[in-house]
Amino acid sequence: MIFLALRQLLARPQQTILTFIAIVIGTAGYIAFSGIMFGFREYIIEQLVNNDAQIRISPRDELISEDMFNNIFFSDSTIKWIKPPSGKTDNSRLDNIQWWYEKLQKDPEIVAYSPQLVRQITFLRGKLLFPAKVIGVRPETQALITNTDKYIVAGGTLKNLGEGDSLAIIGANLQTKMGVMLNDVVQVGIPGKQISPLKIIGIIQTGNKMIDDSICYTSITTLQRITESPSEISDIVVRLTDVSRAKEIAEDWSQFTRDKVESWDQTNESIMSIFKMQDIIRNTITVVIMLIISFGIYNILNMVVSGKKRDIAILRSIGYEESDIIVLFLVQGIILGLSGAISGSIFGFFLCKYLGTIEVFKGKNMATGMSNLLISYNIFIYIKGMVFAIIASLISSMIPARAAAKISPIDIIRGS
Repeated sequence: MIFLALRQLLARPQQTILTFIAIVIGTAGYIAFSGIMFGFREYIIEQLVNNDAQIRISPRDELISEDMFNNIFFSDSTIKWIKPPSGKTDNSRLDNIQWWYEKLQKDPEIVAYSPQLVRQITFLRGKLLFPAKVIGVRPETQALITNTDKYIVAGGTLKNLGEGDSLAIIGANLQTKMGVMLNDVVQVGIPGKQISPLKIIGIIQTGNKMIDDSICYTSITTLQRITESPSEISDIVVRLTDVSRAKEIAEDWSQFTRDKVESWDQTNESIMSIFKMQDIIRNTITVVIMLIISFGIYNILNMVVSGKKRDIAILRSIGYEESDIIVLFLVQGIILGLSGAISGSIFGFFLCKYLGTIEVFKGKNMATGMSNLLISYNIFIYIKGMVFAIIASLISSMIPARAAAKISPIDIIRGS
């Protein structure tokens, strides 16, 4: 059967080669396009999952409305407002901290957790003011939550923040704007509070300008002292054993508390929606590729059926059943699809290797550790591309195969 299938395909070499090339280009195009999109996605997800909390517990901001004051002044009373209340409650600290600590300590799905205090503070350099987002962390546990240490380009790590008081790691752009060096001491403060010194022991560069312009890490005890808020905590950040269950766990915890519990993907819903758009585009391109492959294979097999009616009649007359003729043409489709899919995957791999040499960042990007286009070589991309090509080949082979099986040997002989 395979011999007959190959002989019929080679009888029209030009059409066979063109269809084979179409399958190769279609498969390689899908692999290259998917590699680029998934490379970008993997980088973004790695940043979201490992550079911040997988689950963040924080105070819930509630909008102030008239309903909040029902039955507060007098029961069953009607309140008429001259000016209705508006705005939101000022929840800048967690209250039920010990309860959270006990719950997280007992949970087997938790790798680590760490408290944080996040505040906006101003750096003072002569007469110049530099606003910054200061994150107070517990040095010994924060390093277990995120990969922040790998972005520190000079000086010490997060753990070194616990080796003394008034130590800080600041963003590279903030350092440049202030004109400070490692081990320099800068003054920080907030309105109405005392000015405090901070010693720069590290420089961090994430590759994100917005972060590097204003980020500062210090120990949570140092920030509590600067803001005159002893024991105050604004967030608890959590790392899980299975990050894919982050949303499910966050929704479960939310049922037992008024605090805001959000997983990394809930916090970044807008970014995740971009990935959904990417999937729609990628699947649309996949359908187009399958149609191109299908029309090519259908065209060549249909021409084979038209040109080989006499041969088909001879095969039927010597005992080949309709099912045998269908299998014969399906084998031809499988041969075209499988050979084209394998060759397309190989071609797609080398195409991805070439695309990976294209420089998209000036110099070395600190966030990725490289300057070239990010490409994913996930094995499932190649498997999916090959499966699509083979399925398209089978589907497009079915119509010519059924048409060939219905050819009557007597009609062909009479026609001759």
